[in-house]
Amino acid sequence: MKTNFHPYRTLAALLALAALSVCATAQAAQVRAWLDRSSMQLGETATLNVEVSGNATAAQPDFSVLQQDFNLLGTESSTSMNIVNGQTTSKLLWAVGLEPKRAGTLTIPALSVAGAQTQPLTLTVTPASATSGKAGDELFLDV
Repeated sequence: MKTNFHPYRTLAALLALAALSVCATAQAAQVRAWLDRSSMQLGETATLNVEVSGNATAAQPDFSVLQQDFNLLGTESSTSMNIVNGQTTSKLLWAVGLEPKRAGTLTIPALSVAGAQTQPLTLTVTPASATSGKAGDELFLDV
């Protein structure tokens, strides 16, 4: 039995497969950001979440722009990939702890991630109430 091996057909098939994979990864990543709350008291913390769908290798956004109004308390990241019926989806999530430096309406500016931008967000920070506990009191509970 003689097999017909055509190197040009094989090369063409490989190039077509490579082109399809490049097109699949070239689609624009979807980016969104949200806060775990919209209002809080001074002295509390909030979490800013930034999610990228469709690009599991995106570089972390520049969170230093937040340092004017917030103390950054740490960043966590997680990645998830799902394959369903041959379709691959990926999500990359950053969670940043924010402690406001002042009371007022604070704006989290649009952040650039993976060639896209998030929407600006606002956080309303009220002065700490006089009845709230503080470190050094007889009982202090921070949850």
